[in-house]
Amino acid sequence: MKAILCRLCSIAPLLALAAAGAPAAAQAADVAMKITTATVSDAQHEWMKLYAARVQKRLGDKIKIDLFPAGQLGAIPRMVEGLQLGTIEAFVTPTDFFTGVDPRYGIIGAPGVYKSMAHAAATLSDPSVRDELLSMGDAKGVKGVSVIALGVPHYLSKKPIRRIADFNGQKIRVNATKIEQEMMRRVGASGVPMPLSEVQPSLQQGVIDGFRSIMSIFTVGKYEAIAKTVTVTNDSVLISLAALSKPWLDKQTAEIQKILIDEGRAVTPEAQKWASDFIAGEGAKWTAVGGEIVELPAEDRAELARRFAPIGDDVAKENPAAKALYDRIVASAKKHS
Repeated sequence: MKAILCRLCSIAPLLALAAAGAPAAAQAADVAMKITTATVSDAQHEWMKLYAARVQKRLGDKIKIDLFPAGQLGAIPRMVEGLQLGTIEAFVTPTDFFTGVDPRYGIIGAPGVYKSMAHAAATLSDPSVRDELLSMGDAKGVKGVSVIALGVPHYLSKKPIRRIADFNGQKIRVNATKIEQEMMRRVGASGVPMPLSEVQPSLQQGVIDGFRSIMSIFTVGKYEAIAKTVTVTNDSVLISLAALSKPWLDKQTAEIQKILIDEGRAVTPEAQKWASDFIAGEGAKWTAVGGEIVELPAEDRAELARRFAPIGDDVAKENPAAKALYDRIVASAKKHS
């Protein structure tokens, strides 16, 4: 009995130390955060890294952050659902893909509103529109924290587009907004909504003829192996929203909630600069691997602008809230032009 008591006494301090450490380990494991996007090695991926570094610096061992670029957590529609359900804590994607959450997201990238990436960034960071952009998904589980301009969409096609008439009859993949589908209709093409993960095989198999996106998607995805020609029209700017899962966010302490939201806003200028610097070099990368960049003739560009100019208003007026936001975006664009 004495021997047993002695042994118990010898291990008691170790048990006490283990018990003292247990709550800290459990607390660290309780706050886990997955940040995801459908792309890789681009501005959305970089936003994830910059944001994670800022949050980790503020919260230290209170949070564990893992990054999942390149659609590792599923196709875009599934990741939106995960965000709303709280199974994915943060997601970065073009605003177009949140249209099912709220129709207002579908009008942010309307053609003819922005003159450049810098103009789009200034327009959307104005308080007259920014606060609504970041909060309008709250009721559906999507808490916006950052908006960045990713780049100017171009048209990659297996059937080269050198004049407006070359759009005629083509099936062009778009991001699933009514605005993009209407843009394609007004040049005689069909806009085909499709998750990014399905685009390459669909191009290879002839399900679609072309693809509307920014240059970095073409270069990083090595699309030159499928189609060589990219047509520049400068008709709009692609906007991305970084959002947190509202159901998950609501479970965190007030301190953690504030840090997560504040750092999303604080990282925006840094991420925007990175995006602008990055996209500027993508054209040279495309031509370096044998790709061709085509600009429509001046008369075609003018005609395209004429056809596209009314689309934002035509689509937005179908929904009063979307129309009100679109009008504020247009007013902000004029203010910052």
